[in-house]
Amino acid sequence: MSSLVRLKKEMKFKTGEILPTGTVGTIEFPIPENSKNGTKFFFHAGPIIGQAKTYEIDAFQLVSYFGYRMPSEITLWRWLSDCTCKSVTGKTVEPDGYGDDNSPSWLLALGLI
Repeated sequence: MSSLVRLKKEMKFKTGEILPTGTVGTIEFPIPENSKNGTKFFFHAGPIIGQAKTYEIDAFQLVSYFGYRMPSEITLWRWLSDCTCKSVTGKTVEPDGYGDDNSPSWLLALGLI
């Protein structure tokens, strides 16, 4: 399950490619087998996935370019000791869990667990 998102600011790549502010696409939240180094996501630039160019991004790019809100350090510490936390898209999940839209908990996305 994915919804349309829009780039909040220009995204530049090491290859020199630039996606302009306002580029529309979708974020894919794949479930990784091993998330020790944080979860990778995919941005499909274009409204139709089959016709879109795909870019691999990380949790920090979700925050920087798409307006997702990263929890504070205090909140992350609290979630490490609680039985529930929030997923990247705001769903209530287990600390090592995923929402119904496959979005991982922030703890998984940042590679903290």
